[in-house]
Amino acid sequence: MRIAVRSHRRRVARRRALWIEFDGATSYVQVFNAASIQDLAAGALTAKAWVRAQGYGEVNEGCIFDKTGSIACGWHLYLTPADGLVSRIRGTVLNSFTKSGVDKFVPDGRLHQLCIQFDNAGDRKTYQWIDGIPVSPYLTQNALDGDIVSDVGKNLHYGRRSDGFRAFDGLIGGWSCISKGFRHTNGVAFAVRKPTDPPPIDANTMLQFNYGDGQGTTLTDVSGNGNHGVITNGIWRRV
Repeated sequence: MRIAVRSHRRRVARRRALWIEFDGATSYVQVFNAASIQDLAAGALTAKAWVRAQGYGEVNEGCIFDKTGSIACGWHLYLTPADGLVSRIRGTVLNSFTKSGVDKFVPDGRLHQLCIQFDNAGDRKTYQWIDGIPVSPYLTQNALDGDIVSDVGKNLHYGRRSDGFRAFDGLIGGWSCISKGFRHTNGVAFAVRKPTDPPPIDANTMLQFNYGDGQGTTLTDVSGNGNHGVITNGIWRRV
């Protein structure tokens, strides 16, 4: 009986996902600029991450994804106590600027999958999902006007803004991915894959972390594009 109990416990442990804990101050993951993750918003962009937000982060603007350099270009996803989940794609005239509202998302210390999509050839609005449920209605959802502002030459960051500020407070892990093209129909719910069940890689997967490293300062990109992350002051956790 004891052997069976121990075996069951080991199986349960193996099903727990690996995560990186961000301290809301000095922790981040940096992915160096590469052609496969440049100007994805010029076509269509989908970004997903499993997160557990413990708070709103540094100066109440904790970044999850950020590829902006000095915030005057590119795109990012972050949290604020006034607007909830905020996603922005930079445009030369107007940004695609979307806010969920705090009635849709607050840092509750629970695991959530966040997803955003943008189609430059469509209505040029950014759409959001929380745990596979489309946000509706939005606090704000503005369409991009003009050209996208290129992010070529800018590194991608997880857990802070690219200029070194707006650090995220909580966990990011399980799996996260960035794709070109659409993965879902805007405004329609989808079935969420668990943190322990990453999606298969395909030709549209530009970057995917399955957080399988478990130690050290490298976060391995399993997409085949070599967009590996460098972890600074992050702590590996199993949740």
